[in-house]
Amino acid sequence: LGKDVIREIFYDSNAGMLGQEFSVLPSGMSTCMPDGPRYIDFHPKLNVAYVVNELSCTIAVFSVDKELLSQIASATKTGGGVSMMDQFKGRSTLKLIQSIKTVPSAFPVTMNTCGRICVHPSGRFVIVSNRGHESVCVYRIKQGSSSSTKDRASRGTLTQIGFFHTRGETPRH
Repeated sequence: LGKDVIREIFYDSNAGMLGQEFSVLPSGMSTCMPDGPRYIDFHPKLNVAYVVNELSCTIAVFSVDKELLSQIASATKTGGGVSMMDQFKGRSTLKLIQSIKTVPSAFPVTMNTCGRICVHPSGRFVIVSNRGHESVCVYRIKQGSSSSTKDRASRGTLTQIGFFHTRGETPRH
């Protein structure tokens, strides 16, 4: 939140430690306003991650590069150490494919912050809480088919279903 970025850091499971930072990327559409990334959640089946941006009241949807993750995993198995991992510096496993608001367009973003985001276990919905708007916003996840290139490209993107008042203040999770 403070640096307004998403950091991709290698976790060395053998040593039980965080290792080299591979990439730093903006958590949204780079509007020159703070986004404030708060939570990230991954789709259970698709190669997609969702980041709720607390300050800009948006969800950033990222495609996840599983091929690059496989290359990183293979490099760790060869035991090449830090020098082997240097080849991944500056390469991101995430690519922004969508940014979508969590509050209605008429509602002032300055009066809201986002709480938690979660992907439904079915992989069909994303839910985010709005503190200020006092709502939960629900999105349908586009599944796409494997036959159409356009459908495959839109897999994991979100379509808003609606806002549901929480009947309480500052909803969390």
